Amino acid sequence: DPGDGAALPDNASATPAGLVIVGVGLLENLTANRALLTLAALAVVGLYLVLRFASLPRALLAMVPIAFAVGFSSIVVGLLGITLSPMTTVGGPLVIATCGEFAVLVLDRYLEERRDNGHDPVEATRVASARTGRAFTTSAVTTVGGFAVLTFAPLPLLSDFGAVVTVNIAIAVLSALVGLPPL
Repeated sequence: DPGDGAALPDNASATPAGLVIVGVGLLENLTANRALLTLAALAVVGLYLVLRFASLPRALLAMVPIAFAVGFSSIVVGLLGITLSPMTTVGGPLVIATCGEFAVLVLDRYLEERRDNGHDPVEATRVASARTGRAFTTSAVTTVGGFAVLTFAPLPLLSDFGAVVTVNIAIAVLSALVGLPPL
């Protein structure tokens, strides 16, 4: 039934097409491949960290808070009942990127304190945390605040995206700034 009351001829067929169909297919693919996107992001960041630090142990050290942040953010988003959508599919890679950035900066600062200032591990951790913590906290609070505003959007898609990004960035920062220094 073409919708206007006229019947289709027996030899005719109709196939859904257009931008809506392409959009729906894209959204289904993004949602279905959420775990794959997260794993791909972990692999790329892991490879970068190995190249950046020229050391597998240091790269793995930086990956610990990243892996924790990915897992914990998924749990928190689930417990909060935030609806996952194609926009929130980028949550995993976003946590990886944010936490990776903070972890690299904290670890670099620690290594600099050890190498350039000759501090022992405990003192290097204390100095690196003190000198990077405030700047990262300020950066994180402004970023979280900016995305948190989206939670008040009248569109559920934007509101859920804002909630997911807010949770993800907060967890990523905590993971890097609280989890990495003791390691």
